[in-house]
Amino acid sequence: MTTLCTLASGSSGNATLVSAGSTHILIDAGISVRRINTALKALGLSIADLSALLITHSHSDHVSALTTLLKHYAPSIYASNGTAFDLRNRFSGISPLLCPFTSGDSFCVGAFRISSFSTSHDAGDSARYRLDMPTAPWGF
Repeated sequence: MTTLCTLASGSSGNATLVSAGSTHILIDAGISVRRINTALKALGLSIADLSALLITHSHSDHVSALTTLLKHYAPSIYASNGTAFDLRNRFSGISPLLCPFTSGDSFCVGAFRISSFSTSHDAGDSARYRLDMPTAPWGF
């Protein structure tokens, strides 16, 4: 079964969880780690259960949790090349966790095949994602 749970959406922060079996992907981390932990706990999960973090772009309402997250956890962080460049300049210690890609690339994380798409936004090299499984596609 595939589930989607919006943890936060809006100018005060964005975070969405997509899960299938033991694969749990957090799309953006624009709320506090405390809020992420609380939301995940309500779903029977923790940050340690995350398979990966996908970042759409580097605005603070999409990445504000990274400073604290990087101090306590080591998730794989997928971001377009331009966004990865911005993240390296803003967050110390993030480089070993980054999995940069060229917009338009596809890659796999656990149960999902993820396709990336370039978006028009006021952030450099922003991306959206489509997560596919044999039974259900999800687009962000």
